[in-house]
Amino acid sequence: MTTWVDRVYDGARRYIIKTDAGLTLYDNVQIDVTPTPTVLGTDITAARLNALEAASEQRTYTNELSSLLSVSSSKTWVDTGSSLDLTLPAGKWELTATLLGIIQADGSSDVWAKARFYDETAGAEIDAKYCQLAWQPHGDLYQRRQSGTLKTIVTLAVTSTIRVEVYFDYGSSTEPTWSARYLSSDINGKSTVQAVEILT
Repeated sequence: MTTWVDRVYDGARRYIIKTDAGLTLYDNVQIDVTPTPTVLGTDITAARLNALEAASEQRTYTNELSSLLSVSSSKTWVDTGSSLDLTLPAGKWELTATLLGIIQADGSSDVWAKARFYDETAGAEIDAKYCQLAWQPHGDLYQRRQSGTLKTIVTLAVTSTIRVEVYFDYGSSTEPTWSARYLSSDINGKSTVQAVEILT
């Protein structure tokens, strides 16, 4: 990336007017614009050029669940697999996951699903932030297909692999009979993850 620096003059800027042959006609000349502009506009500065160049080099990483993911366990966090993993360089990142959950169970309580970001390299969840994916109230026998969005900002000291994990849960002491416990990605909706670099 180019770092732009403002030009610095030793004193007030003046101009020298020369012929094509290089002979000086006038020196120490000031030049005024006529007519006077009605809108002065915005000066081009090194700071503004650096900001534009940095924005053009902002990095974005995306991934998408490749197929229907069947979750076989409840009351435990489950890795959604490499389709929703992102390997990110060190830096500050805004993470966003848009996830489509499918849930159906027959039991004595509500059932629901939630998601979180997990830093696989550090071995820790990120920010203890969760989003609800799907929820089926007790007594409702219909399959629920719902989406949720998980968003957070993380600063990584080293190159790290960030993954999405899901958690299917229920409110009673007895596990319900599950008919559907999925994370979906099809023509009706995509489960995706994205990281956008935050430039400072």
